[in-house]
Formats: sequence, structure tokens, C-alpha cells
Amino acid sequence: WYQRRVRVMDTEKFFDFVGSLTFILCGTISYYHNTDESLEKFKLMQCCCICIWAGKLGTFLLARVLKEGEDKRFREIKKDKSRFFKVWMIQGAWVYLNMIPSIFVFQGDSFNTSMEVLSKIGWFLYLFGLIFETVADYQKTVFRADPNNKGRFITSGLWSIARHPNYF
Repeated sequence: WYQRRVRVMDTEKFFDFVGSLTFILCGTISYYHNTDESLEKFKLMQCCCICIWAGKLGTFLLARVLKEGEDKRFREIKKDKSRFFKVWMIQGAWVYLNMIPSIFVFQGDSFNTSMEVLSKIGWFLYLFGLIFETVADYQKTVFRADPNNKGRFITSGLWSIARHPNYF
């Protein structure tokens, strides 16, 4: 039992998935912590955006790492347990820093007209980015599935106009 538990705790396979779950958990808790019903639709939309993006990203990355058997970024990091622990802690800080704008939205008690306009612009940009990221991930997955592309970097599709379009 102990060896199996250590093996589960000593894996990087769930790193990105746990990060995504943390986004979902923080967004959902912040949304339900809200007591102002007048802003319900804005806060619900913000929570849905977080959950959709994080859910898509987390399941995509988990499926990829389970298929490949490892996350290559962690080959050297896992050798040093304190470094491995620090990476997990940095992920928590990364989630928190990225959630700060949404936490402000969730804790806000009033919206003026300019905030409503900014929110709608932000949601439009979110939708554009989500679609852009999804297409880029799909293109890279198809590219990597071709054995002729082993060791090569994708430079077609969205990858021909940006080095990392999946970060948009």
C-alpha cells in the first residue's frame, strides 16, 4: 500500500490536470461566495468561462500525458524532491495570480456601464482565444501523430503565424 501511494504522489502525470481543477475550484468557490444577486449574470458568465477553459485544457493535457506515459518537462525535476515540490507550489501561485481579476469580479458589489462593456469585450476575447487555442492544440496533435514529424517543430496552420498560438 505504501509503495503504491508513494508512486502516485511521485508522478507528474496529474500536474496540469490538478492545476485545471484548482482553477475550477477557485472559480466555483468564489462564485458561490458571492452574495450580490444583481451581478449574478456577470459572475455566472465569468465562472463558466473559467470552468470551460480549465476543463478543456486539463482534460486535453491529461489525455496527452497518459498517452505519452510521461510529461517530458519533469524528467530532471523529479530527481530532486524539493524541486518537484517547488514546481507544484509555483503552480498554485500561478493559479492564484491568474485568478485575481476574476476574484475581483466575484467579490465586486456593483458594476457601472463601463465595466459591463469591458466584461463583454473580455468575454469576446475569451471566446476568440478559446477557439484559437483549441484549433492550435488540434493542429499540433495531428502534426505529432505523424511519425515523419518526430523531433520537428510544427510550422503550419496557426503555428505558421505564431510560435505558440495555443497560449493566446
